[in-house]
Formats: sequence, C-alpha cells, structure tokens
Amino acid sequence: MGELFAPIFNLASPYDSPSAHRILVNQVMEACQTGGMFEVQNHGVSNVVLANAMTSAKEFFELPEEELRPLTGILNSKCMLYTSSYAHALGMAEPPLYWRDALQLNLNTEIIADGWPTLPQSFRPNVLEFATSVELLEKRLLRIISEGLGLHENYFDGGLCRAPHIIVDTYPKCREPTRAIGMPMHCDPGVLTISLLGDVLGTQIYQNGEWFRVVPDMNSLLVTVGHQLQVISNGAFKAPIHRETVNSDRVRTTISRVSEPAGDYVVGPATELITTTNPPKYKSFKYEEYLEHHVLDYKNTCSILERYYMSS
Repeated sequence: MGELFAPIFNLASPYDSPSAHRILVNQVMEACQTGGMFEVQNHGVSNVVLANAMTSAKEFFELPEEELRPLTGILNSKCMLYTSSYAHALGMAEPPLYWRDALQLNLNTEIIADGWPTLPQSFRPNVLEFATSVELLEKRLLRIISEGLGLHENYFDGGLCRAPHIIVDTYPKCREPTRAIGMPMHCDPGVLTISLLGDVLGTQIYQNGEWFRVVPDMNSLLVTVGHQLQVISNGAFKAPIHRETVNSDRVRTTISRVSEPAGDYVVGPATELITTTNPPKYKSFKYEEYLEHHVLDYKNTCSILERYYMSS
C-alpha cells in the first residue's frame, strides 16, 4: 500500500499573466485526464471556515443517540441522516453493511438551511458558510475546466450543477478495521466533489492496479472528477475509482460539497467536443436514470457508464 500525495495546486499563485494562467489550466487538465483527483491550497476558503465546519460536523455526530434517532431516515427534501449507504437507507439488502454514518443536506432550496439539524447550534451557520464558500471555488474550477476543454466559460452554470448537496460522513472507530470498509470502491456520480478530509487517513484511490492512500491536509480541499464530467468531456477525463477505509484508533469525519445535475437534465458529451475524428463515446441520458442505476448497482458503480457506451 503506497501513500499518494495527489497533485497539489496553489490557487493563490499569480496567474495574471496569460502564460501563467495557461500553465494552471494545463495542470488541472492533466490531473483530470490522469488520476481524476487533485488537491487545492490557498483556494479562497478560509482556514477558519474549514475548521468551524469540521468542528460542528464532529459535534453533530457526538450528540446523544436520543437527539440523533428522530433525524434518522428520509425526513424531507432538505435533510437525510442514514447509516451505511443510501441503498441501505432505502431498505435494499446490503451485505455487508458499511462502517459509516452519513448526513446529506440539500442546497437547492429557497431557504437552504431550513430543515437542517438545529443541534449543535453552530451546525447550520458553520456548515452553510462552508457550502457557500466552496461554491465559489467550484465555479472557479469549472471555469478553468471549461477553458481547458474548449467550452464556453459558463458551460456549467445551467442545469449541470443545479442540484448540489453537502454530505457529512463519519467513520467510527472499528475494532477490526481489516474486516470492515467505510465505503467500498466506487466512482462519484456527479460533476465534481470537493472534500475536506480532516487530518485522518482513510481515502484511497486505485491506480495502476494498486491502492494508494490520499494524504489529508486540514487546510487543503480534495477535488474529485465525477462520472458526469467524464461523459461531458467525452471520455477525456476519468472519474477515479476510490474507497474509504476505517481504523481502530480514531473517528474520521469528512465534509463534501457535491455538484449534480437536476434529475431531468439530459447529460451527454459536450457538442463542442464532437468532431469526425472524436465521435461521441457515450449516449445521452437523463441524470435521474443514471442515478437510479447508481443506487441499484451500488456494488458496481464503477462500471455504470458502460451501459451508455455508443457501441452498446
């Protein structure tokens, strides 16, 4: 098992000259085309915002069971607390269960935090500040990606990122970590995932037939290419296969902002990228159709896009 320091980009570097900006665009493109995962530093989200969000997330999962029990299950369109996986929360058989608790908070509502947990009192303001701060970073990265692909600057401003949400995951200490998994190998379903990993090892990426540990940093954010971005790029980008592991010594908590299309949005390769020498590699599909497969085929999410290959 090797340790992987994912490519790290310092977004505070001076990119005011065309040549320096082009270097950054090329670096991000290369990261998306190869590993599909990279870290960003000096990204515009203050260290205080990151620390406050992480503290509140940990405090939420430390609440007494009687405070958490009423939140378990699908409450409304804004908040859902569940154990193991989304498939398990929907009542699907899932052997074995994953060593994970998750809180999903939807962001595409008029009053965003209305319906979110009210305890601890710092939770709503701190996590919401994290969400809105990371949104600015997400938009910046997607503009860079648009430029690198040759798409217009606002390509991702429409329905492609209309259904964002926050996922707060906690992985409790496990007495037998070699016999459990936080989340099995998977690919992210959306466009981009931007994650605060905290300071505990756990995320692993599969590359060249081997698993590598992604080394976390409290002040960095991890960016992961999702399946929809792989399709939009017509296969130029690769959504990485990764998993989450557990340990016997420390509780691990992560916070992620996930950008996803609206359910009725039709996803397909960007028309600007299609040429006679680069024909479409994927059929177009409604995102809700893809997402249904992602839930039902939770044991094999890495290969879902195979059903949309043009040759099939």
